[in-house]
Amino acid sequence: DIDNQFVSRVKIEPDLNVTADNGFAVARLLEIMPEEVTVVGPRSSVKELKSLATESRTLTGLRTDAVIRLAVAHPIGSTFRIAPDSVTVTVRVVPVKTRTYERLPIVVFNAPPALAVSTEPAFITLDLAGSPDDIDLLNRNALTVSVDYRQKSAANKARIKVDCPSGFHVARMALDSVRLVEGR
Repeated sequence: DIDNQFVSRVKIEPDLNVTADNGFAVARLLEIMPEEVTVVGPRSSVKELKSLATESRTLTGLRTDAVIRLAVAHPIGSTFRIAPDSVTVTVRVVPVKTRTYERLPIVVFNAPPALAVSTEPAFITLDLAGSPDDIDLLNRNALTVSVDYRQKSAANKARIKVDCPSGFHVARMALDSVRLVEGR
């Protein structure tokens, strides 16, 4: 049985890990040129392709926009012809913007079930930094401020942990630990 040649346009997914230097953030969208490539190969294989990745690349410490050429990765064992065989990816880097979140509740994890544990203070204020476009849209409900009961010190203090979406980081926090208050 002959598997006829088939031509298809396939979306490109860059395999790019990018981090900006302190004081900067990577903008949300990457520009990929072209966004699709032409793939020629056996009909049964080409029809199954939803996207193709690029070669893997890591860029760190960016302070300005970066333009990088990435080869399109051929699936292992494939005999596809891909045109063009590389794409240009533009990474936008912007200065970070800081936003203050006030009165965020502090959650206590891993406390014994029969014990009511709270923190003193019960709330914290912190400054979060990120891309100007993204930080204005970030809802306070996407942030979790917590302490782990199992990590408490002899003075009943525990370090504060802040979980936030990727692309954001804590720029300033009023406290780094809180006192755990146990009740029944």
